[in-house]
Amino acid sequence: MYYISIIIPVYNTEKYIERCLRSILAQTYQQFEIIIVDDGSTDGSIEICKKYALKTSKIKIVQIKNSGQSVARNVGIKNASGDYICFVDSDDWIDRLLLEKAVSCFHSYSCDIVKFTSIITSLEQSKLESKDYDIEVYNASGALHEYFFGDEKKLRVQVWSGIYKKTLFHNLEFPRGKVFEDSYVTPQLLAKAQKTVYVGYPGYFYFMRPESTMHIGITESKIAAYDIYKVLFGKICKKFPEYENYLCEKWIYQYIYTYVSLLTAEGKICPNNIKWKKRIYTELKSDRKFLFSKKLSPSCRKQLKLFLLSPRIFNICINIANVKSKRK
Repeated sequence: MYYISIIIPVYNTEKYIERCLRSILAQTYQQFEIIIVDDGSTDGSIEICKKYALKTSKIKIVQIKNSGQSVARNVGIKNASGDYICFVDSDDWIDRLLLEKAVSCFHSYSCDIVKFTSIITSLEQSKLESKDYDIEVYNASGALHEYFFGDEKKLRVQVWSGIYKKTLFHNLEFPRGKVFEDSYVTPQLLAKAQKTVYVGYPGYFYFMRPESTMHIGITESKIAAYDIYKVLFGKICKKFPEYENYLCEKWIYQYIYTYVSLLTAEGKICPNNIKWKKRIYTELKSDRKFLFSKKLSPSCRKQLKLFLLSPRIFNICINIANVKSKRK
């Protein structure tokens, strides 16, 4: 039996949580539990969840003080009874066949991950066209290659675009206090999975709302994600050295352009602006010998040298280059 734990972090989504829960409870495959992690909601979200919990034993509610989505997801995983983990955001919903199709793939391919696609919408859609969807199977290295270089982005970064064996989360957590947390976790899951299956089935409905975290300007939690690729380098490249050069370049660019965004937005973010700039520059400078030892592209090597010489001169040069390119 494939028993699935569906984890829903909830924070002030009383307008949407009922739609989300209805879509899950309507699944054609019913071997699942719903773990709602209330991340300190101050609206009526949790009351709606409790109303549904009275109707079915499938729902478990865990309440924590407001700590962010990463912590809520980690708490959900720790409370999960299933052998498989599924994530659904509380303002989104899923097609009624999603779990059934995923379980069919787990059964047919003996895989560790099933990834699917999504529909981005601002309208409620619940029916999909009935047809056969493309299926692709990857080993760990192939999955990472598709993730890093695939033009069609089949193996998407968002963790809600997949269902995972729970064992993959052993010694793996979502990072606290950072947005883009999926960017830390998804590549590590793909690297740990012996087999990943992609189904071209848009079973997840991603609801676009303007107040969503991803549509807010630069914040301290976004700045804190400057080290994504350095972390991935340390986690992935011992087993998959073929991705060393790629991750080193991404590591360099993530540091440099996070710093540049701080220069551009000086005085508009937070009192810790200077602290973050110092931290990012100091770390990159301390890693420079290691990074220069890699096969960096001429452009990346040149930008790293100029940035380490002077971040402000680098920023001026970038601005001049942008103006020239626009004139062309």
